Parts: sequence; structure tokens; C-alpha cells
Amino acid sequence: RYTASDHKWLPSANVAYMLADGLVLRGAAARTLTRADPNQLAPRFDLSLDADNYTIGNPALKPFYADNFDAGIEWYPKSRSVVTFNAWWKKIYDYPYNLPSQQLFSTLNIDFARLSTRQQAGLINLGNGDYNKASVTVVQRRNSDLIINLAGQEASWIQPTDFLLKGTGFNINVTHIKQSLSGTVPVGFNPNSLLAGLAPWTYNGTIYYENKAFQLRFSYTHRDANLS
Repeated sequence: RYTASDHKWLPSANVAYMLADGLVLRGAAARTLTRADPNQLAPRFDLSLDADNYTIGNPALKPFYADNFDAGIEWYPKSRSVVTFNAWWKKIYDYPYNLPSQQLFSTLNIDFARLSTRQQAGLINLGNGDYNKASVTVVQRRNSDLIINLAGQEASWIQPTDFLLKGTGFNINVTHIKQSLSGTVPVGFNPNSLLAGLAPWTYNGTIYYENKAFQLRFSYTHRDANLS
């Protein structure tokens, strides 16, 4: 049986100040917490069909948390029109990651006799005839000591163009994200894999026409190659 507890103070604050008519300055700060996936906490193990990969759950996996800061300005020049710019910063702590390691089968406390015929054959092959000397890739989710630093900026413009043709308009959005790490990167670990899938630049644009009978929209989206 395994028990664990954690305590985090999660403050947050939001402020808005009207600089002038239709011009608003906003700011926010918050600490947020995300708990681990229950499947990753389960005290389970899974040996692959050929016994070359061994995945272990981690009941000691802790939640990860982030300090978030946002600042932005919004301009409302006319009804239904808005131009915004936002900048944000985020520091993420204890983010979970996988760092595979090579271990001898003899150290894993697995009963060889209870394995399938295919798994036994795989281990014998990996150990060149001695399954105890087979090198198995062990994967277990762990909390990282690295601090993930994210910084981003987002600009958007929503503009009806009824002055050109009633019912028309456009939306434009541009987002930039930069990622860096603080701390010592473990040997053999790809630091970008902590938050894989982030695109440094993203662009979105939509033009539209709408009336009481129908709507017509054309949209374009571009994403840079993801970090991986």
C-alpha cells in the first residue's frame, strides 16, 4: 500500500484598468496545479511482447505546478471591433517525463517462468542464451528537476467591414512561443520532449460574409514545425 499527500498554496489575482475610453490594460498572476494521470500512478508493470521494453507505473508521481503571469492591452475603436496584444510568462515545476534506462532482467524481480513463450524467447535472445543477462529498456514516469520557462506573445484584430460591404469582416491572430529550460539536463534526454508539440509561430486569419440567410467564411492557419 502506498499513500501520499501534497500541499500547495494557489494564489491568483486579476486586474483591469481603463486607460481611456475604449482602451483597457489588463494583468493577471496565478499559480496553477495539475495532477498526474491516474494511469501513470497505478503500481502496474507491462513487459512488451518481445520482452525488450518494461513500463512501470509510479505511485510517487507528484502533481506539477506553474507560476503564470499575463499582461495585455485591448483597444475597442468601434462597436464589434477590437485590437489586442497580450504577453505572458510561465514557469513550470515538477513536470513529469520519461527517461528510459537499460537494466539487466535479473534486477527487475520478474518471474521468468510466468512469462509467455515469446517473451522468454526474446529474453534468451537478448541475453545471448542467458535471459538473466538480457538488457531491457525500463521506462517509468518521473518528476523532472528541470524548470520549464515559457514566454509568449499574442496579437489579434477583429474587424467588421460593413463600411465596405454590409455583413463582411475579418479576424487575424498571431501567436509566438519561446521555450527554455533551467537546470541540468539528464544525459540522453531530449529537453524539447518535455513539452513537445509547441509551435514557435502560429498564424490564423478569417474573412467572412454573413446575412440572415447564410454565412460564408474562408480561413487560413499556419503553424511552424513543432518542437520535438
